[in-house]
Amino acid sequence: MQHTMKRRKPDMASVFINGLHICKFYYLEKV
Repeated sequence: MQHTMKRRKPDMASVFINGLHICKFYYLEKV
């Protein structure tokens, strides 16, 4: 599982950006 994480280093950035977008969406929906 470790080598899989190492290979998904660029994917982590995508997930992080996606998470930020989701947080923004949640914030906008709450407000």
